[in-house]
Amino acid sequence: MEYPEGFDNERQRLRQFGICGIVATAIAANVRFDVAKAALKRAMHDIYPHRQRMRAATTYAQRNAALSALAVRYSELREYMGMSVETFALDVAEPGKLYMVCYKGHVFLVKDGSILDQRYKGPVMGWGLFRKRLINRPVIRIDGVGW
Repeated sequence: MEYPEGFDNERQRLRQFGICGIVATAIAANVRFDVAKAALKRAMHDIYPHRQRMRAATTYAQRNAALSALAVRYSELREYMGMSVETFALDVAEPGKLYMVCYKGHVFLVKDGSILDQRYKGPVMGWGLFRKRLINRPVIRIDGVGW
């Protein structure tokens, strides 16, 4: 897994918080960072018409709407809610599959026992205490892009 094209590590990763949803959506949909941000903004206006501008943080519904708009096939897996990130990544996640996982206030990607978010890319065991957090939203398994 690599960071999406158009994602400036030094400027966006280190100085901006709340962009985890944009990074996760861009990688899941295999699009540039700015394309994912625009799709999330359109989804925000569709779901929350009263909002005038997009704050950095995205919602679960907003990410799902953006994935659908970007022609990403995905499945919602509710049975893993309440499980720790470490257990999911190492024992449950199928090898070769990409998953979008949420715990309170954060979204990141899991693939082959590795984690990718805006600040960390590497094995789940190197993610510190974050790996012990509990999943609080349905896990999104990315089944394909544009199929």
